[in-house]
Amino acid sequence: MWLPAPVACPPEDSATVAVLVNSRGLTELIVLNLGLNADLISQRLFSVLALMALITTLMTAPLLSLIRARSASPSLPNSASDPDLPRRET
Repeated sequence: MWLPAPVACPPEDSATVAVLVNSRGLTELIVLNLGLNADLISQRLFSVLALMALITTLMTAPLLSLIRARSASPSLPNSASDPDLPRRET
C-alpha cells in the first residue's frame, strides 16, 4: 500500500529525503552535457540549468543541518512527542 511521506515517516525524515533528492548535481550535469552535445538545448539554457544544479548542490549541507537542528529542538513537535506520528527507533 502506498502512503504519502507525511503519513509514512516523521516530517524531518521527509524533509531530509526531499533535500537529498534535490541535490542531484552530478547526474544533472551529465544529462545537460549530453543534451548540449546533441544540440537538444542551447548554450544559454545549459548555463542556467548548470548554475541551478550547482546552487541546489551547495544548499544541501546547510539545509540538512537546519532540518536536523529543528528536529532536535524540544519546542518543535517530532515523532517522540506527537502520538499521531510514527515513532522512530533510536
